[in-house]
Amino acid sequence: MFLFWFSLVIFSIPQCITEVNDKSDRILEKESNPEVDHSWLEYKYTSFMVYFSLIICSLLFASFSDKKPLETKYPRKKMDCPQTQASFLSRITYQWFDAMAWKGYKKPLEENDLWDLKAEDQSKEIMPVFAKHWNSTVQSNKADKSVKSPLVEDAKKEGKVYFDNPKATKQKKQSSVLPAICKSFAGIFLFGAFLELIKDILTFASPEILKLTIGFVEKKYSNDQNVKADPVWKGIIYALLLMLVVGMRVRTALINAIYRKALVVSNATRKESTVGEIVNLMAVDAQRFQELTLYINMIWSAPLQIALALYFLWNILGPSVLAGLGVMIIMIPINGWIAGRTKKLQVSQMKQKDNRVKLMNEILSGMKVLKLYAWEPSFEKQVLGIRSKEIETLRGAAHLNAATFFLWTFAPFLVSLVTFATYVLVDENNDLDATTAFVSLSLFNILRMPLMMLPMMITNMIQTQVSVNRINKFMNSEELDPNNVQHDPKYAKTPVLIEDGSFSWGDGEVCIKNINISADKGSLVAVVGTVGSGKTL
Repeated sequence: MFLFWFSLVIFSIPQCITEVNDKSDRILEKESNPEVDHSWLEYKYTSFMVYFSLIICSLLFASFSDKKPLETKYPRKKMDCPQTQASFLSRITYQWFDAMAWKGYKKPLEENDLWDLKAEDQSKEIMPVFAKHWNSTVQSNKADKSVKSPLVEDAKKEGKVYFDNPKATKQKKQSSVLPAICKSFAGIFLFGAFLELIKDILTFASPEILKLTIGFVEKKYSNDQNVKADPVWKGIIYALLLMLVVGMRVRTALINAIYRKALVVSNATRKESTVGEIVNLMAVDAQRFQELTLYINMIWSAPLQIALALYFLWNILGPSVLAGLGVMIIMIPINGWIAGRTKKLQVSQMKQKDNRVKLMNEILSGMKVLKLYAWEPSFEKQVLGIRSKEIETLRGAAHLNAATFFLWTFAPFLVSLVTFATYVLVDENNDLDATTAFVSLSLFNILRMPLMMLPMMITNMIQTQVSVNRINKFMNSEELDPNNVQHDPKYAKTPVLIEDGSFSWGDGEVCIKNINISADKGSLVAVVGTVGSGKTL
């Protein structure tokens, strides 16, 4: 409603100015000729002024937020986020957040001071949508359903039980989280992309308006008698014309999915993916998606802005723009080599981080033994050694990112310099007059932002691609199959029964055999043995 009343007020201003001017003319005419009757025009003027006053009042009323609804499909909480009841102006200016910022300035914030997330941003609302599309992706990529692991009830017939079927794993196509993410959040992304497209188009309106304004001034003060000045109202119009959720939701869905996956992975997967690696997936890799979605529209917006800028520059400077385009083309292979090198360093850095977190987890788990044998210096040396390698990798990646940032920051100045120099040197008749210079500089200024954002986007995409591969590997790992264990009512008194059982890890050699054990319902059973004797199996 705010946008409606705001648009109505803006489009009514020209008519208001016209009515006021006509009113002034009628007053002057009335003084010179008192017999003139303007009763109908006076009625029209009065009606419009009442109408204009009412829509201004409506705009003011729409600037304030409405009261909380009496009924809502979401449960009410004590610390509801004020954004849900904020007005339009409060949302676009983030005024609703002032209370929290002021409270944090006066005292350290505590958990009780924080607002609850909006209901649509909470995990319980986001995860079902993501889980629906993820399960659909997994089902479509499943292997032939005729290939199944033998059930526990067939142990006597088959002779052995597979809790993980490696053959079925090879036949199953690996699923990716990207299709599920795209399907879950496509609506919000497309709406943001539409707004980004409108912004890109309106960005190039400023140079055109500047061109019209300069042309208006040149005609106004031209000494050429044949040049007719434009009306003043055109100059006034030209002057007036010059006057982070998807990422969070994607991250929430991924963290929830990774956590749920960690609860059902098989023992073979637990050997490959440690607790430290799983924590890294939730804390680091999921965060990459949130960082990417902040500027993901620049993937298509930056090339679009560059193409439009070059088109308008071609209309002004002609073929001289090709010189600036050549500079940008030369930088592409350089940036491509840097991007490839950065990806290798990113993969290496994530492996080192996994090793470091894994080692720290083992140290914290075995702290008692470590203290007992005074192994602190030895383990400290190992941790620092891994960390030093990680720092070297980070330093190399930082140098490459700095080089990329320097190249693309310097690129707009170099492109404008080469283009202007070529324009002047190619033809003696080419002069940099006010219109050519200022409009071209305005377009080059627009060109600067996409050229500066491209290296950042390339770096974020490389990091996200590495994270996608790591998450896909974990999400496609083997899970515990509940069908491997059958609950037979006839064994209610002895629910756990193993007779002449032999166990091994996967397809490896048999670790323990001829195992006979039974556990009655409600009984306490302890498995005792030396280290490495096969208690875990």
